[in-house]
Amino acid sequence: TLEYRPWIGFEAGTWLGGLTGDQQPFDKDCLVYDSEPIKKAIEIIGIVNVSLHVSTTARLTHWIVRLEDVDINGQVLLVTTGALNGAQRQNSPAYLQPNSRYTITFPLRFTTWTFYSGHRIRISVSNAMFPTYWPTPFPMNTSLFLNSSVTFVDLPVLPVLSSSPPPPQTFTQKQLSP
Repeated sequence: TLEYRPWIGFEAGTWLGGLTGDQQPFDKDCLVYDSEPIKKAIEIIGIVNVSLHVSTTARLTHWIVRLEDVDINGQVLLVTTGALNGAQRQNSPAYLQPNSRYTITFPLRFTTWTFYSGHRIRISVSNAMFPTYWPTPFPMNTSLFLNSSVTFVDLPVLPVLSSSPPPPQTFTQKQLSP
């Protein structure tokens, strides 16, 4: 269960593009899930998709998901982020029913990243990221249900090449006649 703290989020930068520092201060007010240390580098490129099974005590809730890289020293780097206004989860706006369960899906921003050996992949879930997303006026608690097959993060992992790529093609300059 996550208690709503509408003032958090400056640590993730402003307007999704600024440089960010260590995300640990932001993560202390979020639901955080880490992978085991990675054994072999994982490269991703594309749009990360998120599906969450959630409930809330308010009729309007935002969900923000941040994909992060935790290095071997514990520093947390922001890879990408995305958000969903709960009232916009369908084709037309509709408030949430408090204490009902919903499956929400949304994309994170396009990214390219390499998670190196020994690092961990972190998913951080919050209900605020001020000032990028304006806070809702309702106090709330939200729950994320992990024992559900509909709660997952889909990473666009590049396939591992079975052999070395071919050497680059060389070109020779051709002399043109005047």
